Parts: sequence; structure tokens; C-alpha cells
Amino acid sequence: MNGNEQRVYIDGRPYVISGSASGEYLHKVADYIDGKIQEVSQQSYYSKLDPEMKSVLMYINLADDYYKTKQLLVESEDSKKKLQDDFFKLKGTIADKDKEIARLNDERSTVEKAHSNELAAVRESDNRQLESVKSSYQLQLEKMKNAETQQIASLKAENDKINALLKSKEAEISALNEKLASVQSGKMVSIENHTSQNKNKNNGKNK
Repeated sequence: MNGNEQRVYIDGRPYVISGSASGEYLHKVADYIDGKIQEVSQQSYYSKLDPEMKSVLMYINLADDYYKTKQLLVESEDSKKKLQDDFFKLKGTIADKDKEIARLNDERSTVEKAHSNELAAVRESDNRQLESVKSSYQLQLEKMKNAETQQIASLKAENDKINALLKSKEAEISALNEKLASVQSGKMVSIENHTSQNKNKNNGKNK
């Protein structure tokens, strides 16, 4: 027997399994098989089946788990692709908003220059009128700044939400990949039944 060997219990019986994976991984595989046997054996008709039918029932349930996991992975990949498409669209929207903000800043600069000239003319003619115009101008600037700040905060919040959603889906996909790999690798794990070995030894002694 080659590779890393681990003593495990499946359906209450001891086995030694080996493979190139870590001991922790081999125990996870064994625990999965053991759990599946316990789940299938809970069926009311299970005790009435012969050993061959019990094995077939077990294979069917494992295949069911495999294809369900595979389908979930496909659906997750589709969801991930959609989220990525939405993310890139949002990035394009943010770029457009950045251009809009730059345009508003240019307009504000133009307005500032225009008002500066206007204020200079008013200052020469009437100081009271100058204060009124300055107050009105400052109020307009404040409104423009508040509107720009709200736009930027909204865009950042949308961007953070998309990033959080992508990370969540990537974590789900990673978990599904691990589960799928766990099911598929069961074919590569060698297994040795200690009970069978003991019987072989006893047979050799009797001879």
C-alpha cells in the first residue's frame, strides 16, 4: 500500500485507507462515506435488501450527491459570471459619473470666475448688494458640493456592495469545488479492510 495511510472507521468497521492527500483529508473522505451509509440505512426498507442491492443503493445516493454538487457548481459559475458582468457595467457607470463630476467641476470654475467678476463690479457700486450676492453664491456652491459628495458616496457604496457580493460568491464556489473534489477523489483512494485481512490470516493458519 502506497502513500499516506490512515486508520478509519466506516459503518462501525475498521479500515486502513491510503492516498497522496493529507491524513485530515482522508478522514474527511471516510467520514463522508460513513455518514452516507448511516443516512441510507435509516430508510425503512434498507434492512430488507440483500448486500448487492444495499451497495447499488449506496452508489445511487453517491451519484446523486455528485451530480447535485456539479449542478450547483455550474449555477454558481453562471451567477459569478453575471455578477462580474454587472460589476464591469457598474465600473463603466462610475467612469461616466467621474466624467460628469469633472464636468461639474469645470462648470463650477466657470461660475466662480463669472461670479468673481460680478462681485468685483458690485463691490465698486454697492457694498450691501455685494454681501447679498456673496451669500447667494456661497449657498449655490454649498449645494453643488453636497450634491457631488452624495453622488460619490452613493457610487462608492454600490461598488463596495458588488465587491462584497463577489467575495461571498467566490467563497461559495470554493466550498463547492472542495466538496466536488472530495467526491471525485474517492475513486483514487485505496482501501484495505482489516477484517478481511484477519480472515485471510485465519484461513492460512487453518491450512
